[in-house]
Amino acid sequence: MKKMLAAVVMALALTLTGCTTFTPISAGSGEIGEKKGTATAVQVLAPYGIDYLALLNFGNNSMLKAANRAEITKVATVDAKETRILWGLVIVKTTIVTGE
Repeated sequence: MKKMLAAVVMALALTLTGCTTFTPISAGSGEIGEKKGTATAVQVLAPYGIDYLALLNFGNNSMLKAANRAEITKVATVDAKETRILWGLVIVKTTIVTGE
């Protein structure tokens, strides 16, 4: 009984884990400064690999929104961070912009 309970707990723990990836998107002409802006969007029930078919979408992870939040006028780098939770049923996408 204890082994079965331990197996169930381990299986549940594995389903709740997430996977996070960072991807460089572009580099601008600005110098990498101290300013760093982020913008986040959440997608719920998105089929794997077909993000635009998500059932629910919240937020705006555009480069422009991230740059405006940090008052960046000269973009140096743009990176994307994506975290998939529950086999990708919930996807958290963050755009990270650095510059001056």
